Amino acid sequence: SRLGAQAAAGSVHGTVRQTGTQAPLANAEVTVVGTRLGALTRNDGSYVINGVPTGSQHLRVRLFGFAPNE
Repeated sequence: SRLGAQAAAGSVHGTVRQTGTQAPLANAEVTVVGTRLGALTRNDGSYVINGVPTGSQHLRVRLFGFAPNE
């Protein structure tokens, strides 16, 4: 069946915090490496990305004034 051939997808969620102070970082761009999927963090540093392919994925976080991090 065609439905069975479709790749499964899930969601990724978390919180972006500053190293050291653990302060939440708002408006950071979190992307799934190798895809167009991503989200901006909310005021509390949280994010949700839906439609992420199952399996091991790498995330990249970017925020103006900070070095990108994976």
